[in-house]
Amino acid sequence: MTASIELTGIATGVLLLASVAHASGAPAQLNNKTIRMSASATINAVAEDGSRANLPRTVHRTIYISSKGRIFSREDRRAGRNADTVEMAPGQSSSGGFRFEGNRLVGVMMSASGARQVTVNFSADFGSCTANVAFGREGGKPYKVKGLDGKMYTVTGLPTASGATCSISDGNPFAQ
Repeated sequence: MTASIELTGIATGVLLLASVAHASGAPAQLNNKTIRMSASATINAVAEDGSRANLPRTVHRTIYISSKGRIFSREDRRAGRNADTVEMAPGQSSSGGFRFEGNRLVGVMMSASGARQVTVNFSADFGSCTANVAFGREGGKPYKVKGLDGKMYTVTGLPTASGATCSISDGNPFAQ
């Protein structure tokens, strides 16, 4: 399913952090389901050593909702020849935590000085989804992010996202 991308400005950072406080359990229709999302983000930035980065970063996220409604996620990121993976188990509320708000799944990922919010909207029967990605930062402060190459970058403007997809399937992708 093709997902829409929504890019917002400076005020988003405040809204992202304020929305973390409200959370509810997973809808029963999503128990034992996998949600897969992909998108590309372009981050025009300058590293502390003066080098520039503007490679698109490809992000693939796999979210599993267990039969008990617990949320597990894995994010695989790649930019050029650099890549990493971030996994989150239920209860890990630092960067990458997800929660349900009605028929929406919302996740907030913090960077060095900014944030990214991923929102998955489900159809009424929870059979399909769309995803939105929003970037934000605190007013007057630069958006900083650690690159996949390990360098700290200051972003010029805000990152942009494109090409998002979202799908739902049965079962646990992490069971081996």
